[in-house]
Amino acid sequence: MRLVPALVLAAVLAAVSTSVLLSVTSREPARREPDFVASRTARPDFSGTWILDVERSWVAAPDRERLPAETLVVKQTASALSFEGDNRELARTQTIALDSPLRKTVGGMAVAVDPQWADGRLLVASWLGNRNFSRSTHLTWSISRDGRKLTINGTQTDRRAHPNETVSVAEIMRVYRKQ
Repeated sequence: MRLVPALVLAAVLAAVSTSVLLSVTSREPARREPDFVASRTARPDFSGTWILDVERSWVAAPDRERLPAETLVVKQTASALSFEGDNRELARTQTIALDSPLRKTVGGMAVAVDPQWADGRLLVASWLGNRNFSRSTHLTWSISRDGRKLTINGTQTDRRAHPNETVSVAEIMRVYRKQ
């Protein structure tokens, strides 16, 4: 018997005996509880005044950039989530209807927003565009178990049709602390 097949045989026997031993001696491996609220029916309340943790927040497009300090004010009802920030990107109030997708045209741009709740998180897929430009964004809103940390993370993809089609993708991570 050559050395390589002997090592393969030893690895297979070790894997089989380990799985047999685990199935006999343990019920399930210990699971680490997630840091966010997780429940199939939970709809966490994101309401409050939130301060951006600039050390943990960034945008990568294509290099990772730190975000400037900002305050985000969130108001939530059973049917809507409104938020406004004190930076140029979030300077106006934006509202998301929580129970139904939105489809409309604003200033010649088609707009679509599709919110969904999943495992105690709010998933927001949005798209806006016309024949020359489009932006799709997928963001996940989650809140820590103690209600003191709000995380908004996801991706944003921009496409421009003229003169050459260009695509840019940005990863987004925003971590806020409750004021």
